[in-house]
Amino acid sequence: MRETVGGVRGRLSGAPGRLLTRAVLLPAALGLGLLVGACSEGDSSRWSGTTPTGSAPVGSQPVLTAPPSVVTDPAQVVRPMDAYLPTASQIVAIEVARVAAVTECLARAGVAASYGYDDSSDVVSFIEGRVRDRVVRSSLWGFFDPVNAPIYGYARPPVTPDGLNMRAGTDSDQSVVSSCEGEVLESLPGGDTPMILLEASGLPDGGPVLAAGDSRYEEAVSDWSECMNGQGLDYASPIDAISSSYGGEASSATAVVDVECKIETNLIGRAAGIQAAYDQEYIDANRGALDELVGEIESYLRGMPASPAQTG
Repeated sequence: MRETVGGVRGRLSGAPGRLLTRAVLLPAALGLGLLVGACSEGDSSRWSGTTPTGSAPVGSQPVLTAPPSVVTDPAQVVRPMDAYLPTASQIVAIEVARVAAVTECLARAGVAASYGYDDSSDVVSFIEGRVRDRVVRSSLWGFFDPVNAPIYGYARPPVTPDGLNMRAGTDSDQSVVSSCEGEVLESLPGGDTPMILLEASGLPDGGPVLAAGDSRYEEAVSDWSECMNGQGLDYASPIDAISSSYGGEASSATAVVDVECKIETNLIGRAAGIQAAYDQEYIDANRGALDELVGEIESYLRGMPASPAQTG
C-alpha cells in the first residue's frame, strides 16, 4: 500500500498486526533531500524523496551588487533565504506538535496505535544537524566543515544521527493513521510537514534556482579544482569530491584538502555571493507567498501550548 510519510511518499509493508516503523534518513554525504521509507522490522528498503532545485540556465545570470566576502568559517555564511527558512528550534517545535496531534487524532478514533519517534532527543539532534547542513553540506559548494573534517572526514559527527525511526502503528492501523496524518498536515504552516523546510527546496515554488550553472560559479570551481589537483586529487566539482570520498581515512585526508582549497580560493565566499543574487531574484518574485509562510509559522508557534507533548 502507499501512504504519506510526513508529506513524502513511502511504502509500507508487513504482516497485519505487526508494528511498522518508518526510517527518516539523511543521505550519506550531502543534505540533498530527505530519503524517506516505511518498512516492517528488518526491511532496509529506502525510497527517494525531494531533490535539489534546478541549476541556473545559461544566459540568465543576475548582477552581483557587492564583492564576495572572505569566508573561512561556516558561521560567516549568510544567505537572503535565511530570513524565510525556519530555525532548527522552530522545526522541532512544529514536528513535536505534529506527532502529538496525530496521536490525539488516533486516540479520538479509538486506535491505540504506537505512533512517535523512538528517541525524542534524536529528533532534536537530527533536525539541528540537517539545518547546519544548509552550509556545511551544501547542494552548491559541497562540504565545508573545517572543525570536523580532520576528525570525521565527510561523515557527520556521531552526535548527529543519520536517520530517525518512527513508530507508525500496525499494518491494520494504516488507513486511520494516514487519515489522521493528512488531517494534521492541513493545519500545519504551508499545509505540509515541517521537515521539508529543512532545505530551501521546500519553500514555495521549489525555492531559488541553484547557481551551479552560473559562469562565475564555474570559474570559482575551476580555481578550487586546480588547487585540489595540486594536491594530487582530481575532482571536477565539490559535489564529486564528497560523493566519491565518503568514509574511511582517505575521506578524512580528502575532506581536509577539500576545505583548505575552498578557503584558499574563497570558493564559499564567491559561491555564497553568487547564490545570494539568485536568492534575491526568487524572493522578489515570491515575496507574497514567502511572507505568508513566515506569518503562518509565527502564528502557529504562538498558538502552541507552552509545553507540547514529547515526540516519543
